[in-house]
This record gives sequence, structure tokens and C-alpha cells, in this order.
Amino acid sequence: MSYGVLTSKPAQVLVETESLTGRGEASPQRGLDHFNTIYGAKWVTGRITLTARHLTFIAHDTNLASKPGERMIELDVNEIDEVVVAGGLVGGRMLNVRAGKRRMRMKVRGAPQLAAQIRSAASRRARGITRTA
Repeated sequence: MSYGVLTSKPAQVLVETESLTGRGEASPQRGLDHFNTIYGAKWVTGRITLTARHLTFIAHDTNLASKPGERMIELDVNEIDEVVVAGGLVGGRMLNVRAGKRRMRMKVRGAPQLAAQIRSAASRRARGITRTA
């Protein structure tokens, strides 16, 4: 099976969590919590990559110079509950992705097209189609 890259583009991401994982608790939430603890409420530049299985954000190395630690966030497309395009500056729009209590806000060019691709990947996975063309 192929899980090739559907799209990849530069973006700025702000990750928010409504609740923190308890100490010693193993959970996919822990990575987001750690990322949020390191960067706080600041926009982090990096790259968004969408595959048939995951939406991944990797922070650029320049962010790590001041804040070493976690640099990747990965969401399973099956966990994505909502994808909303919001207004933004010319050339870039806000894209809000919610997966349970986790929320990623992105500033990205071509937000409407990326939102459609995320929704399509999520619906394909929900139908059991994992192969990309």
C-alpha cells in the first residue's frame, strides 16, 4: 500500500490543548502537551504534510535554537473531527483543525484547498480506502 504525500507546504502553527496529560501517562496527547509547553502561545514556523494517514507538522530548525525539544506533531486523519477555514491576511488564511480536545490553528497559503484535502483524506480513511493514486 502507498501512503505517499498528498500535499506539503510551509505553515505557521499554534497548538492548543484543553487538558494536559497526567504524569507518567502514555498518550498521543503527551506529544502535543510537550510541544505546547515548549513553545507556549506563539506561532511556530515549519512544514505541514498530509498523507493518507496523518497530518504532520514539523517545526523548522530555527525554532529549536531558542527552544530545544519536541519538534513534530502528528494527527491521525481518523481523529480529525472538524476542519474550518477562517479569514486571514491576503495570500494566507487561517485553518483550524480539531481532533478531540486538541486544536491546531494554521496560517497557510491555499487554506481552502488544504482543508478540502484533509476532509477527503479523512473520509477515505473512514471508508477504509488507504491507497493513494
